[in-house]
Amino acid sequence: MLRIFGAAEEELAQVSLDDVWNIKTVKQQLQKLHGFSVFRQQLLRDGSSLEDDDKLDEPCDLQLILFNFAKASKEQARKLTAAAASGSIFEVEEMLQSLLDPNQADKSGRTPLVMAGLGGHEVTARLLLEAGAEKDLPDPNGVTALIGAASEGHVETLRLLLEAAAEMDLVDRDGDTALMCAASNGHVEIVRLLLESGAVKILANYAGRTALIQASIPGYAATVRLLLLAGAGKDLGDNAYADTDLANHDGDTALICASSKGHVDVVRLLTEARADTDLLNDSGRTALMSACYRGSAETVRLLLEVAAATDVADKDTQTPLLYAAGRGQAEIVRLLLDANANHHLAKQNGRTALIEASLCGLGVSVESARLLLAAGADKDLADNDGDTALICASGKGHTDIVRLLLQAGAQKDWANYGSDTALICASNEGHVETARLLLEAGADKDLADNDGDTALICASSKGHGQIVRLLLEAGADKDLANDAGQTALMQAALRGYVETARLLLEAGAEKDLADNDGDTTLICASGKGDVEMVRLLLDAGADKDRPNSASDTALICAANEGNVETVRLLLAAGAAEGAADKDGDTALICAAGKGRSDIVRLLLESGAQPNVANCKGRTALIQACLRGTVETVNLVLQASTDKDLSQHAWQALINESLRGYMDVIRLLLDGGADPDLADYRGDTSLICACGKGHVEMARLLVAAGADKDWANYDSDTALLCAANEGHVEIVRLLLEAGASKDLADNDGDTALICAASKGHEEVVRLLLDAGADKDLANDSGRTALMQASLRGWRKAVTLLLAAGADKDLADNDGQTALTFAQKEDHARIERLLRTQNNNFSGVLDH
Repeated sequence: MLRIFGAAEEELAQVSLDDVWNIKTVKQQLQKLHGFSVFRQQLLRDGSSLEDDDKLDEPCDLQLILFNFAKASKEQARKLTAAAASGSIFEVEEMLQSLLDPNQADKSGRTPLVMAGLGGHEVTARLLLEAGAEKDLPDPNGVTALIGAASEGHVETLRLLLEAAAEMDLVDRDGDTALMCAASNGHVEIVRLLLESGAVKILANYAGRTALIQASIPGYAATVRLLLLAGAGKDLGDNAYADTDLANHDGDTALICASSKGHVDVVRLLTEARADTDLLNDSGRTALMSACYRGSAETVRLLLEVAAATDVADKDTQTPLLYAAGRGQAEIVRLLLDANANHHLAKQNGRTALIEASLCGLGVSVESARLLLAAGADKDLADNDGDTALICASGKGHTDIVRLLLQAGAQKDWANYGSDTALICASNEGHVETARLLLEAGADKDLADNDGDTALICASSKGHGQIVRLLLEAGADKDLANDAGQTALMQAALRGYVETARLLLEAGAEKDLADNDGDTTLICASGKGDVEMVRLLLDAGADKDRPNSASDTALICAANEGNVETVRLLLAAGAAEGAADKDGDTALICAAGKGRSDIVRLLLESGAQPNVANCKGRTALIQACLRGTVETVNLVLQASTDKDLSQHAWQALINESLRGYMDVIRLLLDGGADPDLADYRGDTSLICACGKGHVEMARLLVAAGADKDWANYDSDTALLCAANEGHVEIVRLLLEAGASKDLADNDGDTALICAASKGHEEVVRLLLDAGADKDLANDSGRTALMQASLRGWRKAVTLLLAAGADKDLADNDGQTALTFAQKEDHARIERLLRTQNNNFSGVLDH
């Protein structure tokens, strides 16, 4: 018998020699009895250290010394964890022998034991356990060594951890236990081990899934069988035992999950275990619905054999039959009908199984429709939009289903709530064979929808030439118009379908009918600039000069939209270039107003009159000027016989001065225009240009001899306007040209008074240098100095005083420059005015 004593000579254990064969086994016995890590133990005999491999042949007393683990550095922790992850036994043992703490995690938070569990390194895990590693310590994701081994399918490592009494039902951050992880990965042996060890089988994770559900989703039949034999809750939904605040649950049971994936073997196991086939998930779906949606006929067959309910509807009002029909599952439709599923039930939108099959249109949907019709499905039931199965199939171009429905006697002229018939739907979508079938069945070809569109109008508007030909050959009325007054020919023209239009014209379609706006087909095509369409219509003899309700002709529309080639075609065909719209605008006026030089040239070459004015008195020249397109202005000027131009033309010149179109003004002046014509305010072009600060424009007008001292009806001259706005260069230009500097407006304000009152010091300086009278007063008796003092313009005051302005003059109320400065609290100006010495030289340098 061996006796082991502690450091305080207390007896720790008595061990039979039969139970140990070397010192290491003694240490293991002490670990079992007291939990002392093998690597912390040092055994002594008579004061001498014993090695792990030393044998014990006779009874003796041993002394135990326990060492503390050393806290590992970050690098040491990394190395130990890495060695455990790779299963490096020698490295792990060596580091543990150096008394490194086995529970020290690396920077990712994973301990060596967790990594050994994930890697399935049994020996490494055993060493770590002997070193006293905490077996249930999780990583930041909640994964323990046991969960890691279970997830990865490491049987022996898991067995070792179970023997070490690792906790089986701890959960990771998703709420998954070791059993759930093993089940979801199909690790049968691990599931068996865990169940035999007493793992709780009906726990649910945070998504509400049990181990049975986890195994059912991927279809691990062997795992499911084990769990069922162990009594796992086969009907526990996703929300069983789950915290609803942590996850959104859909209420799927294991049977619903397996059915939705088409896992036949799992479904068989669950139904044999009497799983409830009619439980609903949160969407109201049963296992049968899920199987129908998936399209798994074998699963459906299994569920029907155990009497799964066929007519339950989910929250979207879909029944199993509606799912199957809508997804083209003919075999499932057959199975459900054989099980007496109700084929008259409809979805919330009113669609029956027959309508769903007609919309689906997959090859097998024909068989679904055939089965439903054979079972007595009503072929003329309509959905909430009034669509029958025939309308739906026709709109989708499902010819075989259309044929089937027609053979079954479906109403071929039924109209939905938009008044669309099957023929209109087929024509609109371009389904040629479907349209042919309907016409052969005698469908009414001239019925119209709520907008008045017939099948022919619809087909023409989409350019479906083959259908247009079919309808024309069947005798469809080619000149019927919709509610907007548009015929099939107009629709084809508006959308540029030339070949469709050709078909209609060859069939005798009326080419000069007008829509509700009076637009003919030619007007529509011309406005769109469709050259080929216009050529086709002109060749067919379309009336080229017929106006619409606004008196626009095809030529006016083409010119207005800038369609050069269309204009050329119309002119070549003899279109009247002088026709005018309700505003009096001719094609030339329209083109000039848009700056369309190419069209203006074409029209002028064809004899368009440039001097014709519209109802506002505006000619092509005026419109061109307002647009500011130089080339257009030049073209019209060269063609004009009125070289003097009219007052209206010079209204354009004045406006152009405001816009600053230099080249346009130059052209008009070169054309002999009078630069001194005035507008209704009396403003000339020079006054406008100067007021807006257009220096080059003003220079051009002065050079052309414009009257520099012309005054408008407010007696404002060009100089007054420029001075008031502070346009220094224009003031300089006018003064150099000899403009009168002391003219006053209707209020008696001169240019100097205006500039001084606004504080335009450079303008004040220019006017004073030019000799402007510094003491002239306006109608209120105020001089330039008074105005500058009143408004606090110190530099202007300084300039005026330096020029000798009389500071003692008074206005009509007896106010002087000084009293104005005092009243407005302009202290610096007040000091200037009180200065007795009027020598202000250099004052502006301060």
